[in-house]
Amino acid sequence: MCQAVDEMIEDGRNEGRKEATVRILTGLIRDGILSIEEAANRAGMSVEELKINIENAAKK
Repeated sequence: MCQAVDEMIEDGRNEGRKEATVRILTGLIRDGILSIEEAANRAGMSVEELKINIENAAKK
């Protein structure tokens, strides 16, 4: 049971890190510092995946 809780906590942390990364990269894209292609590369995502994540972040 404890391992399951630990895994849930780790999953939450990973999701939080991903959301923070998307927020930071979104700002850099909007400021013209990074292209969406470079931002996706830095995030380890495809351009399409990053676009989806940006759209989802905007809804929150």
